[in-house]
Amino acid sequence: MFFRVTLRKYKHKIHLQWSVFYALLTMCLALTTVEFFQMKNGYWAGMTLLFCLRNNYKDTFSRVQARVLGTLMGSILAATLIDYWHTPLFLVCGFILSGYIAFTFSYSLISKSYFVFTFFVTLMVVFMLSSLGISQTGVATHRLEATALGGAFALFAILMTRLFTRRQIVRNSSSG
Repeated sequence: MFFRVTLRKYKHKIHLQWSVFYALLTMCLALTTVEFFQMKNGYWAGMTLLFCLRNNYKDTFSRVQARVLGTLMGSILAATLIDYWHTPLFLVCGFILSGYIAFTFSYSLISKSYFVFTFFVTLMVVFMLSSLGISQTGVATHRLEATALGGAFALFAILMTRLFTRRQIVRNSSSG
């Protein structure tokens, strides 16, 4: 009985230690991958990893899924709109409107629909960078690639944390 109570007490601490370790390891791997493949705007991979990584697998998986899909849909819509209406006024208005929606409703969107929040942030970023003269297709593609890479590393980190946390707990319970 004492062992079970003690194990429950330290289970979270063991999980947290492995979570931090694997988050740091996968951040190094993600940024190394970005540098190795010379991905443009590769910092989005690290940001995605940090934004998506949660304390458990289900939360991390749903966050990665919402971020990748929101980025994909936002990239497609922004690139399509810009392709048809490529005027400075449209780019600035698109940037202001999508930025206003993303940041005004950021708290409620993040907690209720991370997909919608990511969608509007992606629209804002693509409109902003396109207004600076950068190709909208390039911006959208680079953002999507880096987001998918960061999401994959977030899933890897949480899976490794889960694996080694369980292994550590099983090892501690069999030795006690």
